[in-house]
Amino acid sequence: WNEFNYLDYLALPFEEWFGCDWGKVDPWAIMGAKYDPSNNKLYVHEYLHMSEDNINDIIDNETKRRIKEDGEEGLVNYMFNRLDIPKKAKIVCDNNRPNKVEQLRRFGYENAVVAEKGQGSIIDGIELLDYGVDVYYTNTSSNIKKEQDEYSWKVDRYGNVLEAPEGGKDHQLDGIKYIATKMQAYGIIKKI
Repeated sequence: WNEFNYLDYLALPFEEWFGCDWGKVDPWAIMGAKYDPSNNKLYVHEYLHMSEDNINDIIDNETKRRIKEDGEEGLVNYMFNRLDIPKKAKIVCDNNRPNKVEQLRRFGYENAVVAEKGQGSIIDGIELLDYGVDVYYTNTSSNIKKEQDEYSWKVDRYGNVLEAPEGGKDHQLDGIKYIATKMQAYGIIKKI
């Protein structure tokens, strides 16, 4: 993975897709990605890396009141609007909170879909990002860099590395996998 200038990311002429890994206590990660098919490069940028609980701790009471008017998942609408994510954007979300995805659609994000997580999908996503495309992250995406630097595999009691990633500190990376595998499913990124 390579670092890339944020201003250059903004200037890329490719459609931006968004990924979302929900997090009430763990970080809620939202990232963008642009794919350049001419050189098989996926450019990614971190937009959010903060738990819902932490967000609620820092917003003012008037904003909390307005968020509640939008219903149970009003914070979802608030954050996507605050991040200026276009209503027509393709958004690939973690499938563990389907009510949040439904609320995104209700708020006008009609292209919000869930990531497909079947058997082997985690390993397939990792292989796609490691071997299928060249990944570039923006220089302002500190959590993407940190997660990539610290990514590790589980080890059994004998010290053998298992074919299972160590989970828990990969919120940005999960969202990037959701985007890349959905792009691959749509034929945008070619199969490896």
